Amino acid sequence: MSVSGGTPNLDRVLSEFSEEEYEGFKQFMRWIPDNHDRLWAEPKLARERLVEVFKYLVPTRGEEDLERIFEALAKDAPGMPILKLFNKKSRKKG
Repeated sequence: MSVSGGTPNLDRVLSEFSEEEYEGFKQFMRWIPDNHDRLWAEPKLARERLVEVFKYLVPTRGEEDLERIFEALAKDAPGMPILKLFNKKSRKKG
């Protein structure tokens, strides 16, 4: 499933999504700019909110899928400000 030209890593991740999951992902990507101010107002909670909304809109996928999406975005479009919010909370190490 091709998202657009120029995002090969994201396209690779999303190629595993069903049509319904892809539609949920598109809703998720529209939700982000609509809630930009809310996310930046509390950056420590941004990652949790992003995960919560992703799981709500794409209930068949989990946080691991969202992490893969953001890793792909980091490769395809490393300057996206939302990447800073998603990575703000350090990952569990162990």
